[in-house]
Amino acid sequence: PWWARRRAVPQALRGWRLAWTRVDFEIDLRALELTHHRCPQRCWPLRCASRMSSKPKAKILVIGPTGCGKTRLANSLAGVDDSPNLEASNPTQGVRILEFDKDVAAGGGRMVRLQVELWDTSGDKKFQNCWAAILKDAHGVVLVYDPSVKTQEKEVENWYKAYVTPLKLKDEQVVLFAHSHDPSAKSRLLQPPRALEQFPIFSTQIDDEERKKACVEGFDRLLKGVLPVAVEASRADLSGL
Repeated sequence: PWWARRRAVPQALRGWRLAWTRVDFEIDLRALELTHHRCPQRCWPLRCASRMSSKPKAKILVIGPTGCGKTRLANSLAGVDDSPNLEASNPTQGVRILEFDKDVAAGGGRMVRLQVELWDTSGDKKFQNCWAAILKDAHGVVLVYDPSVKTQEKEVENWYKAYVTPLKLKDEQVVLFAHSHDPSAKSRLLQPPRALEQFPIFSTQIDDEERKKACVEGFDRLLKGVLPVAVEASRADLSGL
């Protein structure tokens, strides 16, 4: 596979930190911004390397305030083993990208194998200068907030207005996760923030089986909405080779 063959650091990234594994790799946002401006195709090198795939690819962003649980949620959706540490929070530095395949219902009983790039983004505003590169070519967004933290309802609205609205995505390309850290907290009927009422909302929690199923249900629903756009984008990529 391409991730095992391409060990050389691309010219544009020499001198910057870059590491990747089979399912996830973390990149320095300064390197991401650098390659966004230098790459002739205005995309970063690892993305260029995988354009030959015949499977449609979807770039999904996980966006939300700092400390709302985006990283554990992303790990769960990608099927990455994750031992909970409820005592410590390790904020993502920039962005973490997880790659995996997912079968998505395409109608008529047909399933399509979709390559998913799940971008677990930092909620720290010190990385905001690099968001143009992160947002580029995104097909869908998972908005995450912790409903037990009152300020996060307003924060997630601000994230949506500042970064998701300019993408001009359809409603089915966005999903809202009201994500709880506490497995003992009871699931309740949630009212989404006013600016996000048009999107489906799911009460999620990784360590509770019922609400973990809600994570999967919400993500599957998002991928189903994203699939037509991802297929069309893949066709355009192949025709341009």
